Amino acid sequence: MWSGVFSAAFAVRRAVQRDAQARLAAYRAAHHERAVAGPAAVRDRLGLTLPGLERAARRAAAAGLSRRGGVDVNVSNLAVVSIPTTGVAADGLRATCVARSGPDADRLAAERLRQRRRNRALQRSRRAANPHQYQLSARQQHRADRRRAAGPPPVTVTTPTGPRIATAAGVPVQAYRRDQLSAGYRRLRAQTAADGAARTRAGRTRAQIVAATIVATHGAELVIEAADLRAWAARWGRGLHAFTPGMLVAALRHETSKVAALGGGAGLVRAGTRHTAWTQHCLCGTRTPKQLRHRRHHCTTCGLAGGRDLMAALVCRVGLTANLDDAVNRAQT
Repeated sequence: MWSGVFSAAFAVRRAVQRDAQARLAAYRAAHHERAVAGPAAVRDRLGLTLPGLERAARRAAAAGLSRRGGVDVNVSNLAVVSIPTTGVAADGLRATCVARSGPDADRLAAERLRQRRRNRALQRSRRAANPHQYQLSARQQHRADRRRAAGPPPVTVTTPTGPRIATAAGVPVQAYRRDQLSAGYRRLRAQTAADGAARTRAGRTRAQIVAATIVATHGAELVIEAADLRAWAARWGRGLHAFTPGMLVAALRHETSKVAALGGGAGLVRAGTRHTAWTQHCLCGTRTPKQLRHRRHHCTTCGLAGGRDLMAALVCRVGLTANLDDAVNRAQT
């Protein structure tokens, strides 16, 4: 056992050394780029940093895994189950489930509340800077009519809250780009854009970390259902925004392609599920129909029970990836 461990560690070390030698040669050859962008930028691009070398070592170790797995993705979580290609499958069964946690939900709720408040502040600022482009609301108009009937002089409304003044076709009389904007409006809009970009970067970094963890655990030979996540947005838009499964799948595809290039694997293979229906079958082959609200799998034939998503990934691994070459050919046709 120990000889196998030491040989695997030595193979990873040699792979990292060869990769680092190639990166150093590329760094020495980039004379012009180092003069223009600086040595630090070139080292960061080539991965000649501690995180870059750690990433290379992790990918080299993942390339040596002899495992194949299935991935089941939905709006709220992502499940991965893998089995070794050699030896007893039951001894090396690994399962991973990625889902939103309680702190993530609380943070997202706070961000949504902050965004709603900022949008209201931006709308008030725009209306206050361009009062002649908006009508009075029903309440403001009623108050003005009552004051006019009572006799006091009219009061100018500084911030009308009614709809935008538009033509009969619904087109604004004045384009929004011609509105006067205050300095506070511009600062708040820039801060909102910066926060949105920071959220996107944080989500992309999280997806990369999750993908690297999955590939390091299950290897780079994975099969995922060929689903169009954009079609889910009409029904589960808020859930997609909260969990971002598309970003996770994209990061997983990138990570598996990098590791597969080192180990010669197939990477992330997309397979159609129109006729296989992973979530509607059991390992014994019995069809067990479920609705979306049913999150547990229970087979009345063999008695197998478990989480719906993990069982779907396991059915994918056992049923569809028994021959990975057939899965690749099926996905390409």
